[in-house]
Amino acid sequence: MTEEDFFLLDLLARPDDEAARLIYADWLADNDDPRADLVRDAYLLRSARQTDPARRSLDERWQEARRRHGWQEYDGLLLTWEQMVSVFRFRLAEAVTHCSGDLPPLRTWELEPRGLIGLTHWSGGWPGADSQAWPDLDRELAVARRRLLARAGRAPTRLMTHLGGGRLVLFDPFTTPADGRTHRESKGFFDAEGAPAWDTWVLFVPEPPPGADRGGYLLAWVPPPWLHWAGIGIGANPDVNCLAWAHECSTPFLRRLRQAGLAGC
Repeated sequence: MTEEDFFLLDLLARPDDEAARLIYADWLADNDDPRADLVRDAYLLRSARQTDPARRSLDERWQEARRRHGWQEYDGLLLTWEQMVSVFRFRLAEAVTHCSGDLPPLRTWELEPRGLIGLTHWSGGWPGADSQAWPDLDRELAVARRRLLARAGRAPTRLMTHLGGGRLVLFDPFTTPADGRTHRESKGFFDAEGAPAWDTWVLFVPEPPPGADRGGYLLAWVPPPWLHWAGIGIGANPDVNCLAWAHECSTPFLRRLRQAGLAGC
């Protein structure tokens, strides 16, 4: 791990520590990293309206930097794909810890993602065409789950190096079943739109899922007690390619996970 990796893991472990983000921005500046001003300004302007000229300028600089350097956005940070793997392994450790046991929680009310990002008025299931909503849903869920684990004294501090006896499932939120079979056959692990139980979400990956040229996909961890029913649910809609075991898929990010030692991905 590099010195920057330790900064990143500290930010993930302490989402409410406001000073940590500015310290990280200072470290980037000390190392002549072009992300320094972007990270600092993103934090300082986090509450600014989209119509604020400074916010519009930041958004333009941010997108240009992403195009130029191939960086990915996560929680107000600009990360390399290798760092996104570290984020995944950190979030996987949280999901495994939270969902361990013979009766894993599936949909803790406090972690309801739509409520966490203010979609309390939403009545149409999960957002579909608006791909920008999914990174927010996943990130806010992860932060809320981290707080629950911290309050219980169970928050992990190390990167996950294995799948804890479970498996990863890939969910494409832009191609969903409509007949409810996935929900019924999985005994409720997947909902009516095919989304895995939100307590098990790990990371929304901003790259096209297999067979698509747009959007992204969600990776979730299936606890051992749910492997059988999740497998039946995945096979319930063979003509709708929204769910698959991650180890049966090949995407650039999944290949990176395998290279990082998560052989079951």
